[in-house]
Amino acid sequence: MTFPVQVGPSSITINRDDRFLVCQPDGRILGGPDDGFFTRDTRFISSWEMRINGRQPMLLNSASIRFFSARFEYTNESFLDDAGRVDRHTLGIRVDRTVSGGVHEDIDIANYARRPVRLTIEIAIESDFADIFDVRANALVRRGVINTRFFRSRREIKTSYENSTFRRELVIAVDKADAAPQYANGRLVFVARIAPRATWHTCLRWLPLTHSKRRPPTLPCNAIMDPTRSPYPSDQFGSLAQLQRSGPLFDGGPLATRSTGSGKSGIYLLSPKYQLSANGLYQAPWGLYFGGSWMLRPGYAQPFYRSRVNPGDPVIANKNVLLVSAMDQFKLDAVTTVDARVEKAFKFGRSNLALDFDIFNLFNSATVLQRQLDARVTTYNAVREVMNPRIIRLGARFFF
Repeated sequence: MTFPVQVGPSSITINRDDRFLVCQPDGRILGGPDDGFFTRDTRFISSWEMRINGRQPMLLNSASIRFFSARFEYTNESFLDDAGRVDRHTLGIRVDRTVSGGVHEDIDIANYARRPVRLTIEIAIESDFADIFDVRANALVRRGVINTRFFRSRREIKTSYENSTFRRELVIAVDKADAAPQYANGRLVFVARIAPRATWHTCLRWLPLTHSKRRPPTLPCNAIMDPTRSPYPSDQFGSLAQLQRSGPLFDGGPLATRSTGSGKSGIYLLSPKYQLSANGLYQAPWGLYFGGSWMLRPGYAQPFYRSRVNPGDPVIANKNVLLVSAMDQFKLDAVTTVDARVEKAFKFGRSNLALDFDIFNLFNSATVLQRQLDARVTTYNAVREVMNPRIIRLGARFFF
């Protein structure tokens, strides 16, 4: 891959929505007023550095590839491992970063020596959770409490910040590591033995948690060129290239209408394949009536899509592009409702009085009715609407 020639400040910036990462040309984050990983006006990462056998790798080239991605190419200075000296330029080291809901960082190390090499790879990451305005003014004041824990079984580091009711968390999750991670002296440590002409790989996912505990999605490995790749496994949601001719973009595909109006979350309505309902009424002695109703229908469709995709159309610059092969490929859980009524009737000559006791959603089901379907936004797949909770209603009717 060729890198573009860039003229401008000596930093690399990538972003998506309200999340942006500014670092040095060699990939380091130094904690100054112009670098860090920010979201929601908070700096979640204030320092990042990688060392291999105690030395910083030697930068060869780096650049922003797209607005959301960057690549850094390194090699090594001469160093010693347990078998002797490793010559200069023996290793090819690559770091790729992409931003979506969080940051996906790929680290690949290729060994071009004629013998195996043993490497100790250390990655130091610090978080100050500073307000972006304090960072820009270079006037940092520690106001809250920061704690860091390493979870060996889950292969992740969790750093939490608390200042009164203000809370933030950063999770550094290790994926697809060819060596088990360790945590020592405030650094993630990998001990790797790489065979000749082999490559060692790991992924780090930087996951900022703000108001919700839900972990944001990240793009797949090495997705530095394709902004339309879904940040979810292809066997779940597929990619744009997987649209089939049976899908909704072609004649004969299912047609959906979207609910509208105040308070609506935009549920996509398809003709249900089944809908079952039952109603009953029992007249008991002493003017008592017992009634109930039950309804079952399939869950609502989830036509996942990505907004603001540039298709290269000279007429329409941005379009919404489906990430599924059919509107009804994915559905939410089935919707079941149970309502009940108890009524007591009183007779006064030619007049009647009825007192009603109604319960809607008798079992207080919290079935999800809609989620965020746009893969571009950081709240992707978050719940947007659930069934109304149990409601009790008292009523009176007078007939004369």
